[in-house]
Amino acid sequence: MQTIFKFTLLVAIAGVLLLPGLASADDWQKISDDDGITVFQKKDAAEGTGVSFRGETILASNTEDILRVMADNSKAHRWIPMVVSRRNLQKISNDERIEYTHVSMPWPLADRYFINRAKVERLPEGLMRVFVQSIENPDQALLESDKVLGFLYYSELMLTPIEGGVKTRMVIEINSDPKGLIPKFLVNASQRSWPRKFFKGLTVMLEEAGALKTSSLDH
Repeated sequence: MQTIFKFTLLVAIAGVLLLPGLASADDWQKISDDDGITVFQKKDAAEGTGVSFRGETILASNTEDILRVMADNSKAHRWIPMVVSRRNLQKISNDERIEYTHVSMPWPLADRYFINRAKVERLPEGLMRVFVQSIENPDQALLESDKVLGFLYYSELMLTPIEGGVKTRMVIEINSDPKGLIPKFLVNASQRSWPRKFFKGLTVMLEEAGALKTSSLDH
């Protein structure tokens, strides 16, 4: 079957066919596996292809509660690594929106911002897919002169209910181009730390919301 996107097999999640983003395990090499969080980086990534990383974990919360916590823009800066703020620009449907994200960069680099389309897809067997991708040629009125407009090729998050829906297996894969010149050591640090900080931060938000059955990421 052919569409705008090619479907690829996500071996790790019940053989479900997905739009591109989550690649086969052969494309990745494991770089850490601690506290129930496994982090991968892309094998043999070509120069100029941006930053690619993948993280996997299991959270003791159901998929709906996780999505509800993730949708709260007012707290995005507390748990999404490097994010200063996030806001909705346009609601397309209950499961799709255009959003603005401001990302902090270490001095002396200029901050980045992204204008993305985010969509939640509800798949068979209770699986959920959150797919975020930057918009090509955004409205000129949205452009900012004091920041660099980055480009998110894709951010794909798969949520798979397990143990009767009490827990959720989460896999996130991101390929992003922050644009401009970024020192390689910062790129490497981001690949290694971002998924861990993402899952740890999300765990804190779920605990605060009373949506975490147990602290699955405890040391």
